[in-house]
Amino acid sequence: MTQSIVIGLVEYEGRFVFMQRADMTWTFPSGKVEAGETKEKAVVREILEETGSSAEVVEFLGDRQIGETSLYYYLCRTASEGLTLREPDKFLSLQWVMSQEILKTAGENLFQPIKTMMLSRAKSIPDVPRGLDL
Repeated sequence: MTQSIVIGLVEYEGRFVFMQRADMTWTFPSGKVEAGETKEKAVVREILEETGSSAEVVEFLGDRQIGETSLYYYLCRTASEGLTLREPDKFLSLQWVMSQEILKTAGENLFQPIKTMMLSRAKSIPDVPRGLDL
């Protein structure tokens, strides 16, 4: 039986929520679609459950199949930068990071449409000289 997983790329002011799992890997908020639930409702619910942040779906970014698991990726936005680590048994930390950091940390493992989006976001950010406090 195929399992459906939703992944939310939550953006706020050019930064994304990135979560460190207990096994030290980094990920985006994600989880299983429950019976009778749309994928869009599932991703919003998972974001709230994992980060304490309310979000809305902006765009469907793509899907892929890995074995018996279907992964569905969504760009989401939130109106607040407040985050709460609501599942400390699963995650060590969660934080807002720029697309460049995501590319450095997970670039080779990112699904191509996500990597493309992160690259386009990174190119739109002007270079800031080191030592300049903005």
